[in-house]
Amino acid sequence: AVVSTQSTRENYEGEEFQNGCFRVSTGLDSITKDTCADQGYWLGDPDIQRFTVIDTPGFGDKLVEEEKTIENLVTTLRDQIKYVHVFIIAFKQTDNRMTNSLRSMISLFEKMFGTKFWDNAILEATHWNHGLDSERIRQASQPPLTEKFWTDEFNRILRTEYNVKKDLKSIFIDTYYHHESEHETEVFTNNSQELLDFALSREAFQCKDIEIALTEIRQLQNSL
Repeated sequence: AVVSTQSTRENYEGEEFQNGCFRVSTGLDSITKDTCADQGYWLGDPDIQRFTVIDTPGFGDKLVEEEKTIENLVTTLRDQIKYVHVFIIAFKQTDNRMTNSLRSMISLFEKMFGTKFWDNAILEATHWNHGLDSERIRQASQPPLTEKFWTDEFNRILRTEYNVKKDLKSIFIDTYYHHESEHETEVFTNNSQELLDFALSREAFQCKDIEIALTEIRQLQNSL
């Protein structure tokens, strides 16, 4: 996902946005085929920052075969969003490697924005329940699956595969947290605030020149 704090509906709290963004598939295929942007107040609070969040499409294994999907992403960012503050690289708690789809997305962002986009990137662990039973199960694994261990592992992968020079920060937002649990509510609020603070601290990328990505992808396609 991509977040812009520029104002260009619903809140980011596990609920479906009014434009139908962030729907979850129960099958194996990604449900997001088009770039989907929506706006709202942070955590639904009109006294806090208004933001735009972009649900980026899921790619297949071969980036050069996804030209229409890529073109939709490029034109949405360039002509509608115009500025990007944060690139959220999301992994499931149970993931221990990168999928080809995610590799394609990261490679595309490097083509669009250059390697400096890593300065605006943050890791997010999804499906990370903060309840006591889930925490007990993670601690019982070998080695224990702590937030630090998870973050270190994915930073190691990024250094190996993309030569990323510095470790990325991480957030652990459980959008389906138990609202009656004081602990889970506090963890959700704190992690959400960390994401907002990170977004506000970043210098925004301008998206006006990112058509270079399409040019490079077409050249690659023609060479195959």
